[in-house]
Amino acid sequence: MGDSPVLNDIYASPSGLNIKKNTVVEFVNHDDRPHIVMYYDGPAGHLFKSGEIEPGKKWRYKFTEPGVYYIKSVTKPYVGAVVRVGR
Repeated sequence: MGDSPVLNDIYASPSGLNIKKNTVVEFVNHDDRPHIVMYYDGPAGHLFKSGEIEPGKKWRYKFTEPGVYYIKSVTKPYVGAVVRVGR
């Protein structure tokens, strides 16, 4: 499993990940309200959107296609990360 981006009130940490294809990334919510993680730009045809990730909970996503994925929280759009997926 890759590094776990942690969602807080005003940031995601780490804000960037470099991973290999087929890596599962776990998003962890350390905020006091739910977050919805959404991919908003990157490889076509690989859009995703989590359900609500409640405080203290996690959500996993497997990155199967190489490329650069720009991800943000729908709840707080200024909280985001970039995931670079290699071969």
